[in-house]
Amino acid sequence: MVVPGRSQRQRSVMTDSHQKPSVRAAQEAFIALIKTVKPDIKSVSVLVDTNVMMEIDSFGDLLKLADNLHSVEAIAASAEFRYRQLRSRYSNLLAWWFTQTGTVGGILGSEVVGKLKSDLAPEDDPLSHNLTTGIVQVILPFVLKDMKIGPLMEVDHFASSNGADTELLRIAQAEHLPVVTNEGLTQSGLTETKKNGDRNLRGRCRDAGVDVYTPEEFLAYKGVDVTTEARRFCDACNVGVDEAAARGVLMRTAAGREVMSYLVGVYRWIMLDAIDEKYAHLKWAT
Repeated sequence: MVVPGRSQRQRSVMTDSHQKPSVRAAQEAFIALIKTVKPDIKSVSVLVDTNVMMEIDSFGDLLKLADNLHSVEAIAASAEFRYRQLRSRYSNLLAWWFTQTGTVGGILGSEVVGKLKSDLAPEDDPLSHNLTTGIVQVILPFVLKDMKIGPLMEVDHFASSNGADTELLRIAQAEHLPVVTNEGLTQSGLTETKKNGDRNLRGRCRDAGVDVYTPEEFLAYKGVDVTTEARRFCDACNVGVDEAAARGVLMRTAAGREVMSYLVGVYRWIMLDAIDEKYAHLKWAT
């Protein structure tokens, strides 16, 4: 299955210019798309980093880690998995907060297509690719359908890595907006510097006087009861998956139907620690 493009509130994304033609075509499509879906900068209240959006759009690296651990017991004992699980949990709860409050968020268009294609949901990894397809075709339009996060205009959408951070910081300073990012969030805690000693986005925001949060910090700042909202989110996933199935979404193929059977269980696993053996070691038929 191919991860589709997304229109209106849905996002189309890109990497830098040194890519294969197919990815470059996606970049050009993104530039065309943002002309019609850009949020009004005056209405944007929060800037959201690419690494947070990737947690919302894919479980790829988390599922690979779970798959390598082989058992529920190994997963439960893994500090690395717990760190990755909570990173995913709070990022998705942030998306749920955007959905519930109607708050408008702004993002850059860089990096995401490349990361989905090469790292988090490559087509040669059926597990990650198919589940990401489920997120894009079911969770985003049926559960997070009112989430108002869109690409900003007047930025370099071909920027990546440090260049993308610079663009996000520039907008944050100019418009006095907070930044939500997972950069600097490590298994051992928060850091504001990279391994080479350079300041990461979190550190650069601090240096520039820009408010910066992890998703967990931002939700705490907003007074969100994350336990209650995690349950509400999973309940909404139940309803959304049922609605999508009734409309025939992903129901025409065996692989699509399998995705639909897993979606709610995977979210319950990540959001509520509701571990079931059949979700702890996911395998897809190729």
